[in-house]
Amino acid sequence: MANRILNISSASGAVESVNGKVGVVVLDAEDVSAAERHVLIRTITGLTDTLVLADDGKYLRYTNAAAVTATVPPNASVAFPTGTVITMRQAGAGQVTLSAGAGVTLNGNLKTAEQHASIQIMKVDTDVWDVTGGVA
Repeated sequence: MANRILNISSASGAVESVNGKVGVVVLDAEDVSAAERHVLIRTITGLTDTLVLADDGKYLRYTNAAAVTATVPPNASVAFPTGTVITMRQAGAGQVTLSAGAGVTLNGNLKTAEQHASIQIMKVDTDVWDVTGGVA
């Protein structure tokens, strides 16, 4: 069975050093619980959303028929770790537009391209995020 590399926050506690780098653990698939093998989903039905720390690694589905604004808060409000990845999907007809909180820089286009388009944001520095995927 193939090994997986997981972020240390997903593992059960022990920190290992691999080539002098700390923060990854190599596990056999049998060592990973079902919850750790699946991405959690959060569905947003409203017109606005502000990301929360629990969204780290989640798949967010925006289902409203009208336009939706999703705000990426500053690090001072929500301290996502650098390397956080969040996937966002325009599941409804309403286009999803990313909004930068105070002091936040979003690199890339900030709107989903169409219904069923997905975008991904990755935190690359304290208040800097890169936006990739199905953007307009």
